[in-house]
Amino acid sequence: MSLPNRQEHYGNQLYGLDLIRAFAIASVLYTHCQITLLAIGHGRRLPSILDGVELFFVLSGFLIGGLLIEIAEREPSLRAWFRFMIRRWMRTLPAYFVVLTLLLLAWPPAKDRVTHAAAYATLTQNLAWPMPDDNWFGVSWSLTIEEWFYILFGAIFLMAARAFGRRGQWLAIALFLSVPLLARLAVPVSLPWDLHVRKIVVLRLDAIAYGVVLARLLVERSALFRFWKLSLAAGISLLGLIWVEWIFGNAWGWIPTNGLVWRTFGFCITGIAWGLCFPAALRIVEVRSFIGRFVSALSRQSYAIYLIHFSLLDVCTLNVMRGRLPWQLLVPVAMTATWIISYMSLKLFEGPILRLRPRQWPTVSAEATLPTHRIRPMDAIEQPQAN
Repeated sequence: MSLPNRQEHYGNQLYGLDLIRAFAIASVLYTHCQITLLAIGHGRRLPSILDGVELFFVLSGFLIGGLLIEIAEREPSLRAWFRFMIRRWMRTLPAYFVVLTLLLLAWPPAKDRVTHAAAYATLTQNLAWPMPDDNWFGVSWSLTIEEWFYILFGAIFLMAARAFGRRGQWLAIALFLSVPLLARLAVPVSLPWDLHVRKIVVLRLDAIAYGVVLARLLVERSALFRFWKLSLAAGISLLGLIWVEWIFGNAWGWIPTNGLVWRTFGFCITGIAWGLCFPAALRIVEVRSFIGRFVSALSRQSYAIYLIHFSLLDVCTLNVMRGRLPWQLLVPVAMTATWIISYMSLKLFEGPILRLRPRQWPTVSAEATLPTHRIRPMDAIEQPQAN
């Protein structure tokens, strides 16, 4: 299978990455719908799908890493970092704060409302400690990891690049891969894995760094992207092992999923496994059909879907418990409302804000203004190594 030419990639905006994002949000929705039905005593436990949030982390690191690499190699300055952060904040924070405000007004936490509002407004609800016990606005845990990664990694990456060049980029990446892993080793095994490891910012910053590694390897024309079939086979094999370990690890006496080894290194294996699938995804040409359009739409709406879907499932669950909604309609109604609201958010709110974002490079050619991952990665694969 040969790579599509560059014009095709500009037209479909790397459809393979849309497919990855769509699969990730679909996995999240599947898991949360399953949990919701089980909580009200209906349905049965269906086969688990690998955690889509971890895939989101790698994808985010890949895209953001590509942008930061371009900044590092053109202008690793405080001004460039600040402009990068303004663009990131305009993409992520407006929708987040709208949902946060609506929840505070319509469905506030049962206690400590001021404390909750302050923590969530500053994105510190799980910075170095567990999420609040009531799990209010529970999906926000992953958003805080992403936001703090943008701030901390972006600043350190550009400073290191300014001081040490390309070697500095790798030093910054190594720092973010190693420190969270070492910090996880210090967490007592007796503490619950989900709240005290998986969802704490300072312990999970490496999850996004794996995507940056992928972006850096792509720019350096790594063989990983030429031998994409082997990479995909390795990635799928690792994901299969992770799935089997997660389902049977405790029952069969393998490495316990709640033990120190797995809770420390399992995230690393998951990030690498997902990353190995990216070279194949970059070669996927857009499917010009209803399915292709649906995948692209699901990808574009995924951020708003992630923000609101669990709250809408909770609303529908409450109506089921009060006898106002048949349980069979819980998921269909919640998912339909999620789709409609996310579509309106993209068209009427997120889209207009995105059009107001300042350019990273105010006065550059039209080609250079295209996102790094839509040009440089393809050039890195298709062009011979320049000496």
